[in-house]
Amino acid sequence: MKELKDKINYIIDLLKRVYIKQDESLLLDIISSSNTRIEEGYYDFGEMGYQLVIVTTTNIYLEFRDEIDHFASTIQQDINKELNNIYADSIYLQNVRIIPPKDINEQITIPGSEALDRIWKPNPASIRIFISHTTKHKNIAMDLKNELLNRFGILSFVAHHDIEPTEEWSEEILNALSSFDVFIALLTEEFNQSKWTDQEIGFAVARNKLIIPINIDITPYGFISKYQQLKYNRGNNIGVLGWEIVQILERKLSYPRIIDMWVEWLNNSSNYAESNQIIGERLWSKFDLITEEQKNRIKDIGNQNRQVREAHEFEKLLNTMNKNNHEMTSSVEPPEFDEEDIPFS
Repeated sequence: MKELKDKINYIIDLLKRVYIKQDESLLLDIISSSNTRIEEGYYDFGEMGYQLVIVTTTNIYLEFRDEIDHFASTIQQDINKELNNIYADSIYLQNVRIIPPKDINEQITIPGSEALDRIWKPNPASIRIFISHTTKHKNIAMDLKNELLNRFGILSFVAHHDIEPTEEWSEEILNALSSFDVFIALLTEEFNQSKWTDQEIGFAVARNKLIIPINIDITPYGFISKYQQLKYNRGNNIGVLGWEIVQILERKLSYPRIIDMWVEWLNNSSNYAESNQIIGERLWSKFDLITEEQKNRIKDIGNQNRQVREAHEFEKLLNTMNKNNHEMTSSVEPPEFDEEDIPFS
């Protein structure tokens, strides 16, 4: 069951990218819902198998209730198609159910595309991190935000920096809380005295997303005491903390998101050694999972960044990508026709 769940999570991340490109905003909103689960039982006329349950927002469910079965069928077909394409799997989903939340903890409103573009610019499809912090220590939050972006291409939301003057403060924080992938809590001595930070933690726990507590002055407490903490001392190199966070993301998140992070990290590479490390130790290990879109992005990066283009691992990667594209093209043979089948001959 866990292996299937991991595969489904990977494919859902992949479909988010597909639906963004296809401008399927409603399907994107549905699969971006924070709660999904896989159930084993008897579906499809009594056949034993698996069902994916998607908990969507109350608003979406009520507005499109008459069409919800159609959306579920479309998502089921898309997931099963990718299960076959990527894994050549004999296991598939017998059913997909889209249901409204059962209680208030599941009632999370997904921001619209305009809000996502505003909060998570320049690329709302990237890994999104919400950094919870006190006003007094916003500088630490900003240092971490800049480190994650400039080195690894990861987007972060820092309330005191990222809220536009024209936007309502609490509404924008709620939009960011409803759409992050990872929640980081900077645990300073004043953290649990803030009227905002404990509410943000409660929201993050309810969404069941990855939470990373950073122990600056205090150890994780309450609901987040069970999560693995990272220790950071003021004045230490923020780059070390950024690297430790990335290592956790590599263990906990699913691919395409991780590969996206590696690709943007490659884009920011400042020397041959770093480029060789990213390609040699990471991209090669998941080469079969790299999408065509990601391959094209890697090629563009090579054209623009000399520290990547002239790295020996990049040359090998580029040759393999080009070779695979050639083999895929060459393997498609034209259909054979009898002369009688050709019209107007």
